[in-house]
Amino acid sequence: MLTLLKDATEPLSPESLINAFGARQAPKRRERIESLLETLTSSGLARTGKLNGQTRYFIPR
Repeated sequence: MLTLLKDATEPLSPESLINAFGARQAPKRRERIESLLETLTSSGLARTGKLNGQTRYFIPR
């Protein structure tokens, strides 16, 4: 997930990350990805912001 965020040209939504793994959008998968994103932001490895009303995630450069 860190590599996807790092290589992204723009902040990514949770839906984009789910799709990047080729996974169907099952509720359990969504919970796991959102939990991991919260962990990454709380530890300072990733940041979050709003873009077009959606929460997006990115790695600071």
